[in-house]
Amino acid sequence: MNSETVLPENYFCRKCYKETQASDSVCPHCGKTMQTQAQIKSLGKLLIGLGVFILISCGLFTLVILAILLFGKNSGSDIGMPLRGLIFFGGGLLAGITAIIGGWWQVKHGRTSKMFLWIFVGIVILMLFLGRLFSFWFY
Repeated sequence: MNSETVLPENYFCRKCYKETQASDSVCPHCGKTMQTQAQIKSLGKLLIGLGVFILISCGLFTLVILAILLFGKNSGSDIGMPLRGLIFFGGGLLAGITAIIGGWWQVKHGRTSKMFLWIFVGIVILMLFLGRLFSFWFY
C-alpha cells in the first residue's frame, strides 16, 4: 500500500512577508492575519477579473474620448475636458494592466507583491497630477 504524505500548507503574512507552516491565524512576527497560498491565489484571480473589467471599461471610454478629440469640432477652449478625460481613462488602462499583471503574479507564485501596489498608487498619483496640470493650461 502506498502511503501519501500530506504536506502542511504554507501560511504567508501580507504585511511582513514571513512564511510559516504553522496554522496560526496571526503572524508571530507582526500580528497581522495570515493567509494560505490558496487564499492568496484566489485573491489573485479576483484581481485579474477586476483588472479586465477596468481595462475594458476604461478602454471603451478612451475610444469615445479619442473620437471626440479627432472628429469633433472643438475649439481651443473646448479641448481641456476631453484631454483630462483621456488622461484619466488612459491612466485607468495602465491601472487595469497593472492589476492583471499583479493578479497573474499572485496566482503563479501564491504570494503578494508590494511592487505592484506601489505601481498602481503611482499611476493614480500621476493621473491626478497630469489632470491638474491640464486644468491650469486650458482654463
